[in-house]
Amino acid sequence: MPELRSGQIQTQRQVLLPALLHSLHYLQLPWPELEPELRRLWESNPCVDLIISPRRAGDVGYEAASEGREGRWEENLAGRESLENYLAHQVPELGEEEKKIFSFLVSHLDERGYLKESMEELARGSPWTAKALEPVREILCSLEPKGIGAQDTVDCWLAQVAEGQAPLREFLVLNREDLLAKRYGRILRRMHWDRRQLAQALRGLRGLATAPLKTWSEDEALRRVPDIYFSKDEAGNWRLRLASEAYTLRWSEGYKDWLADEGQRGDRAASAYFRTQRQLARRWMHALAQRTATLRRIGESILEKQRPFFEEEDHPLQAWPQKEAAEELGLNPATLCRALRGKYAALPWGTLALVDFFPGAWRGGNSDIPLPQIRRQLQEWIAAEDREKPLSDGALAEKFREELGWPIPRRTVEAHRRRWGIAPSNDRRYGL
Repeated sequence: MPELRSGQIQTQRQVLLPALLHSLHYLQLPWPELEPELRRLWESNPCVDLIISPRRAGDVGYEAASEGREGRWEENLAGRESLENYLAHQVPELGEEEKKIFSFLVSHLDERGYLKESMEELARGSPWTAKALEPVREILCSLEPKGIGAQDTVDCWLAQVAEGQAPLREFLVLNREDLLAKRYGRILRRMHWDRRQLAQALRGLRGLATAPLKTWSEDEALRRVPDIYFSKDEAGNWRLRLASEAYTLRWSEGYKDWLADEGQRGDRAASAYFRTQRQLARRWMHALAQRTATLRRIGESILEKQRPFFEEEDHPLQAWPQKEAAEELGLNPATLCRALRGKYAALPWGTLALVDFFPGAWRGGNSDIPLPQIRRQLQEWIAAEDREKPLSDGALAEKFREELGWPIPRRTVEAHRRRWGIAPSNDRRYGL
């Protein structure tokens, strides 16, 4: 029998205070998610009032407030809808069991929107049979965006091809495996075509999405409200506004009246209730002030660091890795990551994700080349290439080395080309 002993073990661990956890949580929330939280606090906590500044002439990102607590809030912020809800709204008459299967199938979609596992494989990890899953899968595949629930790229294309395009549908069905493997030589021999005929057929696929979920995500991104607004004033100076700066939390008049009434303050139950609500309100006030201050520091640093991008047309963003930016800002890298996650900045010419202002760089030998410059040059060369003889990754690496003096390896060119969604040379030869 093992001997029992008692002793002491000294350990060290970091415990975050509730107020700090509260601040970090709300720092990482984008404005469309934070604004409803503020609204709920205002409606449920009697200690605070939410003051919304009216929009001033020339200001960006300020919305007028309702007249009072009973007034109807203006729905200016279209929050992101979950994928499952977006799809479920298109089929409102599913039964209870079908809804569970529908939710199960949606949870197994990959990042492109494909359902790559067969119904038999999915059934083995679920309480349903493949026969029960198949009808719901057919419903899923009939929804928008077209191609959702497909098993592969050809399936996705078939879902988007109109019934009147019979030749194109026949071409896809007949050459499915070779299209997936990009064996274009075998397709030429099977169809008895020359290269021009194949290129014409493949061009008919160019306008079809290969990642339906990405298309949906891009549509949703267009409806996201920015946290930071960059604009020029009448003197031509750049300035920034934060969406949260229009919202102020302050102690409510009702709470002040309660504090002034000695009779009411003698009620123990009421005192305990107000003490809890006051503590929550203070955390919120601190968290909102910290979030606003942090995002303002980040916005001002962006204006200073990326000044050429703001001042000069088509000027690329300078390399500014997040780790270096965090050191310059005096922030923990994890804090900066939280502050940038899911947030957008509005500029006079469009909307940009905050994280895009912090591009990395390729570093090899004595070179330190910003990735946006590499991407821009790569796109220029590919746009000007001979479609009959497109540039391979090795040829692009050689052009970087000989024309610009950038010793970028072929594997690096290939990795970034894939990351930026640029097709390989064999696909570009056929117009894909």
